Amino acid sequence: MKNKNQSRVIHLGSLILVTFLSLIFINSQESFAQGGRGIREGIRKAGKSLESSENSSGSSSESTTDNTSKSRHDRGRGDTEDNAMENEINERYNNLIDDLRRVKTFLTHSSSNDVTSFYKGLKFLEDNGVTLNSIQMMLSNQSEIDFIAGKGGFRSRAEIKKYIIPGILDALEGAGETDYSLKAFESELDDIPTYVMYATEQSGSSAKGYQNRVVEFYNSVTLFNAFVGNNDALLTSVKKVEFHYSSMMETLNMRFDKYRAGEFHRSEGSGIYFVQKNGVTAKSLTASDVKTKIIIDGKTPVHIFVLSDLNLGEYSSFVQLDLVDGGKNPNQNKYVYDAGKMLPLDDDEKELGYKKMIFVPSPDFADVSEAYRKSMFYDCGTQKILAQSLVPGVPQDFTFYSCDNQLKATITIEATQEGIDFLKGMKPKMEKFAIDAMRMEKPDVSNPAMEKKISSGFISNSNGQVKSVLKVVITSKPWFVKKNSLGVTLYRDFYAQVAFMKADGKCYIQKVRCKSDAVNGTFGAMKVYGSGNSYEAREENINK
Repeated sequence: MKNKNQSRVIHLGSLILVTFLSLIFINSQESFAQGGRGIREGIRKAGKSLESSENSSGSSSESTTDNTSKSRHDRGRGDTEDNAMENEINERYNNLIDDLRRVKTFLTHSSSNDVTSFYKGLKFLEDNGVTLNSIQMMLSNQSEIDFIAGKGGFRSRAEIKKYIIPGILDALEGAGETDYSLKAFESELDDIPTYVMYATEQSGSSAKGYQNRVVEFYNSVTLFNAFVGNNDALLTSVKKVEFHYSSMMETLNMRFDKYRAGEFHRSEGSGIYFVQKNGVTAKSLTASDVKTKIIIDGKTPVHIFVLSDLNLGEYSSFVQLDLVDGGKNPNQNKYVYDAGKMLPLDDDEKELGYKKMIFVPSPDFADVSEAYRKSMFYDCGTQKILAQSLVPGVPQDFTFYSCDNQLKATITIEATQEGIDFLKGMKPKMEKFAIDAMRMEKPDVSNPAMEKKISSGFISNSNGQVKSVLKVVITSKPWFVKKNSLGVTLYRDFYAQVAFMKADGKCYIQKVRCKSDAVNGTFGAMKVYGSGNSYEAREENINK
């Protein structure tokens, strides 16, 4: 009996020692999923082990082995749960850290005012429903704090807690004692009125770039204000940027409302659209008119509508046609259309973005009318190259785009042999039509005395090529005075158009520049220079 009792005491002592060591190990792991749970779970397990041992009529080596095996299993399960929790927390904060750094960087005194990066970070946070308040709640979650106490491997969380969030709060509180502030907002806001002016008064890709900067900053301020919960420190900045943004958009919308493309542009947006149909105007243009494949057959014309918010008269907004390699090589030379010579869709809005190109005219050239020189095919160069590129009955893809890459369209072109022959024969037909259709421009002002001086000056400066002047129209108001940066007058000039007869007996029309140089504070005699080419016309048409 004594040996049996001694054995039980020894066994109980061993069990207590094992349980104590297990308790220390479990406590070092802290918990499986909740803070503080590890200690309580260890005590519970220890108590159950002792109770089981005391209630047993005897402890065999088999029961000891079972308990030891169960303890190992539980520890293994705890390690797995700990690792899973640690991975979950790491993933949670690692997903946020890069975008929160972008927000923090924008608020530092040394910030380069990288609005794009700032916006990118805020957009990620918004898309994932993350706010300053939700991050603070996550950082102060007691269960998470208990779990990670004394553990490493949570660097992203520590950076967010110790540096990023305090920095954002300092900026909002205006403490002025840290490296964080709202000065980046103030600095950008100082430039926004200038950006708005350029966006609304300039044209082409430059204006679009300034417009994008205003929109991006407006979106950034709006997102940041939502991120921090409509903080009072941002109230002034929010009101300012909203005012400038609204002012810009109102101006652009008013300009947009003047366009003639109507609902099509509103629904489809800017672009290059192909129409193989007579009688379509920008205002009547619909999706059913637009083609992605055209067939050149020598019978049906092809018109190209270019709809944009940009001024296509700018050099950077020329329209190009890739007749070379289908767009495979972006550095390949392309065939360039001078967008300034395309047909404006409304004569009163020549500087706006809406243009039209008569890519292939009707056989009788009836759709070209008097504006043939502005249609970009009067020399038929494009059509000649296109005819050389096409094979009868074989569809080919060609790309049209603006030089600033704001607009782009790919179109499939197929031609019949009759259509190719029509393209090749356009030039002689076009030459006759050009002469028949040539007209003088409408005068801007009427001044008989000045017109007489222009006529005399044009003849004297023609080296005997001009036999007589038939008519003069002044196309810009006299005079435009040019001064240098110091305010010194250099010259004055204006433009006119002259219809004249050459020695060959044919009638021509030419644009001329009338200029007077300034000498010692007074203007010299007016000189008349030919500006550009002269174009043959029918004499009977110069008064039409």
